[in-house]
Amino acid sequence: MGRFTFDKNGNIIPYDLHQISISELEEEFVNPFPNSTTRKDIYDGHSNYIIELVNVLESNFSQWLDGSFVTKKLNPNDIDVVNFVHFSEVTNDKHLLLQRFLTGVGNPQDEFKVDGYLVPVYDSADPRYAFTQDRYNYWRTLLGRDRESKPKGLLHLNIIQDGN
Repeated sequence: MGRFTFDKNGNIIPYDLHQISISELEEEFVNPFPNSTTRKDIYDGHSNYIIELVNVLESNFSQWLDGSFVTKKLNPNDIDVVNFVHFSEVTNDKHLLLQRFLTGVGNPQDEFKVDGYLVPVYDSADPRYAFTQDRYNYWRTLLGRDRESKPKGLLHLNIIQDGN
C-alpha cells in the first residue's frame, strides 16, 4: 500500500506538511488511480510546469502541493501549487517571465493544469522576512483545510537545480 494515509474525507493524515519527491508524487497520486481520466494529465502538466519554471529560475525552490489532486478524488481538475522562491529571483527582468506560472496574471491552469502562486522568500536577517513568515502562515492556514473547513495534510516538494 502507499506511503500516505487518508481520513474518511479523503484528506491526507496527519494534517501536516509531508515531504515528497517527484517520483513519489506519481507513485502515490497517479498510479493508484488507473480509472482516473485526469490524474496523469495533471501530473504531466505539473512536471512540465517545474521544467519550465526551472528554466526561468537560477536557484533551488520549493513547492507546497494541495487541492483535490492530493486527495482520494478520482478525477481532480488541477493541482494547487505555492512556489517558495528566493527573493533575488523575483527581479524586474524575471517578473514578466514568472507571470506565466501564476494564476490571475498568467494561465497556468490551461497550460499546465496548475493553480499556481508565488511567495518570495527573504533571508531571516532581512527586515522583509516578516512578510515571508506571514505568507507561510497564510498559505498553511488556507491549504490546511478543505472546502468544508475539514483539516487536511499537504505536500512539500523541493526542487533542486542541477549544479547547485
